[in-house]
Amino acid sequence: MIDVFNLGLSNNKWDDLTSLFAKEKITNNAVEAGLIIKSNNKTYDRFRNRIMFPIRNSTGNIIGFGARIYNSEDGAKYLNSPETKLFHKSFELYGLYECKKI
Repeated sequence: MIDVFNLGLSNNKWDDLTSLFAKEKITNNAVEAGLIIKSNNKTYDRFRNRIMFPIRNSTGNIIGFGARIYNSEDGAKYLNSPETKLFHKSFELYGLYECKKI
């Protein structure tokens, strides 16, 4: 199932993705995609210390993420990508693309 759904883990750091996107000079793209958060002139990773579930559209493109804590001390149990230009929660069914491949 890990391979079928391309599950992963996010590191327990506040700036892993933020640093990577800053290095590539695409921070604004990451903010727009909902991967990092910009607040009070600071940027930080949205997903930290979580099992990551890529959300694909019906053609297989990754359009968002769902995430679940694996350490009960880490705040919100589930965390999802925010609504973006690509990701509209009410229009997607998680796992549809993977089911079509079977």
